[in-house]
Amino acid sequence: MLRIHLTTHSAFNYAAALLCASLALHTHATCIGAPKATLSVDQLAQTLLDSQKRITSLAVTYRSYDYDPAIYPKGFYSHRTCAAKQPDSVFHVSAHGSSALLWEHDFSQQRAYINGSHLVNEFPVNRIFISKTFDPSKGLPGTLSQEFFFIAIGIWPLQNIAPPRPDKRPFMFSEIAFSDTPSNVRSEQELVNDRWCHVLERGGFDCLWIDSERHGTLVARETCSRLNGALAQRIELGDFKEAANGIWMPYSIRNIHFDFLSSSDSGRQRQVKNALLQLVSVSVNDVPDSVFTFEPSPGSLHVRDDGTFSQQTAGGVDHIDRLGLIIATYHPNTRNRLSLTFCLFLFVGLTSPLIGACELLRHLTVASRKTATESPTALK
Repeated sequence: MLRIHLTTHSAFNYAAALLCASLALHTHATCIGAPKATLSVDQLAQTLLDSQKRITSLAVTYRSYDYDPAIYPKGFYSHRTCAAKQPDSVFHVSAHGSSALLWEHDFSQQRAYINGSHLVNEFPVNRIFISKTFDPSKGLPGTLSQEFFFIAIGIWPLQNIAPPRPDKRPFMFSEIAFSDTPSNVRSEQELVNDRWCHVLERGGFDCLWIDSERHGTLVARETCSRLNGALAQRIELGDFKEAANGIWMPYSIRNIHFDFLSSSDSGRQRQVKNALLQLVSVSVNDVPDSVFTFEPSPGSLHVRDDGTFSQQTAGGVDHIDRLGLIIATYHPNTRNRLSLTFCLFLFVGLTSPLIGACELLRHLTVASRKTATESPTALK
């Protein structure tokens, strides 16, 4: 009989080898157990189109804390509200806040109201707004066309405004469904965030992981650069909740950018951005029309393209007090020093409301004039 003598060290190695073999078999069994893809390219495209049609209005509020604490104030974040409703209404809020500053008090805060081809861009803290028209067939104006949330989920609930096209290629579900880009479906489904997904590959530059059991919900997406074909971006969607009957929305979205222009393989795998978006609220198919209606605050100034302005609505004296309270909130020691200024502004405002409001905000207008002609800055 063959006798095998195991030392303590060799026994440990033997046990470790058995464990590794067991794990390998388990991993292989998991791969073997992956369900086969059951939908064709055309069926997946129809699933995406159906998920698009199910949403007639959508409103979300989210925050992103993707800022270097060594450069920005503690707890600095981006605050966004995005709302869209068929056929051509949009409401957008862009602001920043921190542990020491409420986003509502951000002097650079912007709001956009779009109805048809008409845009109103408002600076609510300064009570300044501009209005202009744009061509809906060319998409949303300015950086509104880059709003990341819509790009991330692939849904574009606007029939009369052209959808965004990152890298100038069809990207939203409404266009993918009719695109002639050569596509294929991987033979097996893949597990992403504990959900089995069909994998749709489009033209070698776009790959979508789609949860067909949740009516075409996008779970992850990778896009490659047009320049060299290297992976440029990966979007991961998670923490899904059923926002309406059969409509699932992610409450967290991770946006990863890669150094795709690097000269080395390892360099191209390096992440240059890894931002997490956290949704605060979601509303689907019940967004009221009032959300998209612009009502100027008392004393608001309408700034024209040539830089001239006029007071659009009466009143505005309360604006002086509001700005003073905001300043005093963050600089309590200035409260007494501001009292004389309040009196002077109030006197001017009472004797001549128009002159008082215009002159009070004139400096704010000049400072904001360059940015006031642009649409709200979207999170990229």
